[in-house]
Amino acid sequence: MDRDSCEVGRAVGGSWRVLLKAEHKDIRRLFKQFQQAGATAAVTKGKIVDGILEALTVHTYIENECLYPEVRRLPDLDADVLESYEEHHVADVLCMELAALKPDDDHFDAKTTVLIEKSADVRYRPNEIGGRPSVTC
Repeated sequence: MDRDSCEVGRAVGGSWRVLLKAEHKDIRRLFKQFQQAGATAAVTKGKIVDGILEALTVHTYIENECLYPEVRRLPDLDADVLESYEEHHVADVLCMELAALKPDDDHFDAKTTVLIEKSADVRYRPNEIGGRPSVTC
């Protein structure tokens, strides 16, 4: 697969790898904003979570449709990719549950915190997956 062969890369007029790197940075920023928002900042937290849900949706789509199919072709990485798909599934379930909650719901902060903790390893790893070489993003 070449640099822009994924539909996402063509749709945004560039490489999906560039978009994925930017998404990682945006997600980390949003996580930090949520963690720094005050306990009584329900409206602010609601807006931040809306951004988190949007960013994670884009992030997951790019990885599932562009990155992982490419990485699965590399020797001995299939199990790592399958684990990543499952991690995304767990995050997707949390996102769907969060989307149904209001910011003042008793479970809103706790569920968002769990999502952040489970997604805390969202990072740009240009040459490593599972401690082994991978595609260069």
